[in-house]
Amino acid sequence: MLGKSLGRIFADGDGQARLSRKMEDAIAHGTGGGEEGWRVRKDGSRFWWY
Repeated sequence: MLGKSLGRIFADGDGQARLSRKMEDAIAHGTGGGEEGWRVRKDGSRFWWY
């Protein structure tokens, strides 16, 4: 992941927008939200994150 965007881990194709919301939440509240949803591993397989 070095040099790559964290938006890649979101499986729904809306990774950059979701990452931006999480970053705004982290700045405002000191935490990143914790949304459940599908994520993508390095090998391309999907897993549920909660």
